[in-house]
Amino acid sequence: MKIAFVGRYEHGEILSGPGKVAARLFEEACKKHDAEFITYFFDGRVHGMQEKFFGRKEHSDGSGRVVVMGIVPMMRHLQRTSPDIIHIVNFERFASALKYVKPLVSSTFVYTVHGIAATENGRFRNVTEDYAKRDRIAESSLFTFCDKIAFLSAQTLDTARATYNFDGSKCRIVPNGIDDEFNSRVLRKAHGNKLKLVFTGDPRRTEKGFEVLTTALELLDLPYTLHVVTDCNADYGRNIVVQRRMSGKGLAEFYSDKDIFISSSIYEPFCMSATEAMASGLACIASDSTGMSRYIRDGINGFIFPSGDPSALAQLIAKLNSDRELLASAANEGMKIYGILSWDKVFEIYESLYR
Repeated sequence: MKIAFVGRYEHGEILSGPGKVAARLFEEACKKHDAEFITYFFDGRVHGMQEKFFGRKEHSDGSGRVVVMGIVPMMRHLQRTSPDIIHIVNFERFASALKYVKPLVSSTFVYTVHGIAATENGRFRNVTEDYAKRDRIAESSLFTFCDKIAFLSAQTLDTARATYNFDGSKCRIVPNGIDDEFNSRVLRKAHGNKLKLVFTGDPRRTEKGFEVLTTALELLDLPYTLHVVTDCNADYGRNIVVQRRMSGKGLAEFYSDKDIFISSSIYEPFCMSATEAMASGLACIASDSTGMSRYIRDGINGFIFPSGDPSALAQLIAKLNSDRELLASAANEGMKIYGILSWDKVFEIYESLYR
C-alpha cells in the first residue's frame, strides 16, 4: 500500500500530542508499506511566500522519506504519484488545499482529528476573529472532502457534530497509542505514606483543569506531593513540585515511583499522557471530559469523576489514600492498557480504515 502522510512533522525526543501521533503512525507505516511524509514550510520568520508556495526540501529521519513542500509542488507531487492513501495526520490549514487534488487522483483521503479548532479558539484561546475564521474554513473543508475521519474519542466526535455538518458514516473512533518504554511489567505493591500525584500539561491553559485539581487538594487533609510535568516556570504553592518535560524514556523512569495520574481537564480529546501513565503502573483518575476515559472501567482499572467537580475529585483521592489495596489493584489492572493501545495495535485500526 502506498501512503502519503500530510501534516506537521516534528523531530526530537520530547514529543507530545499531534506531533507524537504523526511520528508514530509514520514509523509503523514504514515497517509495512511504501510511506512518505509531506510537511510544509511553517515558520514565517524563516520561510517567505516563495518557499511556502513553490519550495521543496527532502531528507530522511531514519523512519522514512520526509519531504518539505510548498503548496504547488505538494499538489503536483500527489497528482503524479497518486498514493492509495493520503492521510492528513493533524490539523494544518495548508492541508485544506488538497481538496483541489482530490478530483485528480483515485486516493482515499483520511483525516485524523486531534481536537476541534473552532471550539478551542472560541472557548480557550485568545485569537483574532480573522485567525479563528481561517481555522474554521480550513477545518470545515477537511470534514467535507475527506473520505474517512478518525476521531480520538466520542467526546470529540460529538463536539464536531455540534459545530459542523458532515457525513457521520465516514467517521470512526481511533485512539492514540502508547510507546514501548511505558510498558511496565512490574506490579505495584506497597506505596509510601505520602501520595505522589502527577499532572501533565500547561497549568495556564483553562481546559486542562489545573484549578479544579488544586481546589480539590485544598479540601484534603492528607500527606501528598503533586508533581506537575510542564515547561512553565512558576511557583504553584505548597506540596507542588514542577518537573520539566522529558523524553519518553525519562518520563517512564520518572513514573516508576509515582502513585496516581490525574487528568482534571474540562476539555481533552484524548490525553495520551494518561494512558502512558496507566501502562507505567500509575492509578489513573480522569474527568469524564477526558477522551481516554472510555478505556477506564470505573473502580477497576482507574477512576472517573464529573468534569469540573473538585469535591468529587477530592473524595476519590482520599479514598485511594485510605484504601491502598484498591490503589494497587487499579494500578495493576490499568497496566493492561498497553496490550490494547500499543502503536502496532493502533496502526492496525488505521489499516482497516484505509481499506
